[in-house]
Amino acid sequence: MLHEWITSLVPYDSVTASILEGIVYFIVLALGLRIIAELLLRIGTRITGKTANTLDDHLIMAVKSVMTPLILFISFVLMSVNFFPNAVVMDYPLHELLVYIGIALGAWALNRLSGSVIGWYDEELQSSTKGKKKELFSFVKKTVGLIIYAVAAMIMLDRMGIQIAPLLAGLGVAGLAVALALQGTLSNLFAGMHILADKPFRVGQFIMIDNDPEKGGVVEEIGWRSTRIRLPNNNVLIVPNARLAESEITNTTQPSSPMVVSLKLSASYDDPVEKVEKALTEAVREAIKNEGVFDKNFSPVVRANAFLDSGIEYAVIVQVNDYMAQYPARGAIVKEVEKAFRKYKITIPYPTRLVHLEK
Repeated sequence: MLHEWITSLVPYDSVTASILEGIVYFIVLALGLRIIAELLLRIGTRITGKTANTLDDHLIMAVKSVMTPLILFISFVLMSVNFFPNAVVMDYPLHELLVYIGIALGAWALNRLSGSVIGWYDEELQSSTKGKKKELFSFVKKTVGLIIYAVAAMIMLDRMGIQIAPLLAGLGVAGLAVALALQGTLSNLFAGMHILADKPFRVGQFIMIDNDPEKGGVVEEIGWRSTRIRLPNNNVLIVPNARLAESEITNTTQPSSPMVVSLKLSASYDDPVEKVEKALTEAVREAIKNEGVFDKNFSPVVRANAFLDSGIEYAVIVQVNDYMAQYPARGAIVKEVEKAFRKYKITIPYPTRLVHLEK
């Protein structure tokens, strides 16, 4: 139908009609692909808008930046295949020229996508490292781009019939040597990217490594090689990202900040349970009143818990605002309990042993 309409409008030879028909085909196909791509990008933007990390948003932006040239190229290739399969440009087949253009265009698009990922990683690190690593990632971005274009050039040379096997062998040996030398660095780099994308913890949150309180502290910095954690004793624990990614991480800040704290206290068997519970309740309420670390919406619990060798154990359960607040909270409760026990003349038991001697 399109061919008949074109030939009816153009009273010239079939070559001119084919060219016009190809142009119309190219325009219609490009517009159709553009509409489909826009619909898919809108769906993708809605999906990525609901995710926590921003990597997918950067990838969507990168795809938008390369979409128009790719659509035009694909439309031109399909048009040339359907209307000019035997076309020659300067004694060179058109389809062969399109292969080289496609390789170059693919390398350019891949470079844009990889640059978007590296740029996202750079932005994430700038927020957690106070802008210390910008020069490093600029170098990494240029290096990755150089590698991509070098691979594209070698593919073109191979298609031209130029022997690149010796070059590939040399590059393979050099690449293997570099990979072995940078094995630890690269593993830490990719582990850092995984941490930033997955976000098991963020800067300012309190975490514990392998459930070890000695390795628990506030995350100060997530770098490209390591993560710095400020311990409660004010020392800084520096953990390589690769080791951190393989460890079991306890994030005390998630899913919510308040934390339940349980204390075990004991009183003598000579003191009635009701009397001890009353004293403990008063002590806990006084501690909550004087210290601002407690969650005042939580009702404290005081219960007799177990029989011990030298007395009865009591459990005191309170809730504090965050993980670090448990330490001043415990100190405040112990101080008030000591005052209350003195007031009510409650005995704090200590281990005793009765020895019977036979005469």
